[in-house]
Amino acid sequence: VRTLTFPSGEASKSISGLSAILDGLLDGGIERSDVVVALGGGVAGDLVGFAAAVVLRGVGLVQIPTTLLAMVDSSVGGKTGINHATGKNLIGAFYQPQLVLADPTLLESLPEREYRSGWAEIIKHGLIEPSTPAGDSGLFSLIAANAPALRDRTSPLLPAIIARNVAIKASVVQADEREAGLRAILNFGHTIGHAVEAAGYQMLHGEAISVGLHGAMRLGAELGRVAEEDVGRVVATLREFGLPAEADVDAESVRRLMLHDKKRVSGEQQWILPNPDGGVEIVRGVPDAAIERAIAAVIRS
Repeated sequence: VRTLTFPSGEASKSISGLSAILDGLLDGGIERSDVVVALGGGVAGDLVGFAAAVVLRGVGLVQIPTTLLAMVDSSVGGKTGINHATGKNLIGAFYQPQLVLADPTLLESLPEREYRSGWAEIIKHGLIEPSTPAGDSGLFSLIAANAPALRDRTSPLLPAIIARNVAIKASVVQADEREAGLRAILNFGHTIGHAVEAAGYQMLHGEAISVGLHGAMRLGAELGRVAEEDVGRVVATLREFGLPAEADVDAESVRRLMLHDKKRVSGEQQWILPNPDGGVEIVRGVPDAAIERAIAAVIRS
């Protein structure tokens, strides 16, 4: 076994970070029959997964996520990649691991901020669940009803909730591996959220996605798709887990970064927006004025 390490944080998800991993693999004599194990959070999974996808045109990959966010989201589905100055995760490849091993006991030593961050993606899965092939199990209501114990890591429900999140994401990926249609709903909250995150990388991914979820719900309310009380219910749940609903970032940077969102089709932004009866759908032709009001509601700058 040969071990390679790199600094934590999004800064490692760069061309230079990838180059350092590839140098370590190739200098170490990696062969096509070897297996690369990505041990860490979402940054490790994305970066190491991409290196495994391109070194020697692809070697074996195992994901061992050590953060809540990576367990429920980034380790599942085969998305790997690095960031670019114009936006987050714009260089990468779809590359499925042979195995994902998620051990909830690893979360016992996870720093509090990292643990809270993971709940944004879980809440997102609860909101999109009715629109997924996995069906609606009432995940969002379960999360909201048990928020204090889940937040404090005392709830026995945690392993089952992690497993349900994996099942939700896996059902969508199985139906649409390369995001030609349905898989885009996994990006609920990410259009604004990724731009907020990339506007300085001062927020953790889950914190930025929390802001993005509020923005998507607010945009849904602007378009009459959901009621104000629906927005309030989601915001209250986010805050129950210690997640932010607004961000102190430069609004103009957020607008600029949104122009490079991967969901754009023929130059037009696609949005994942809530449905009145639950779940979400892909929406095009959203008025600029409504988008501006949604951004203004969640960005303090």
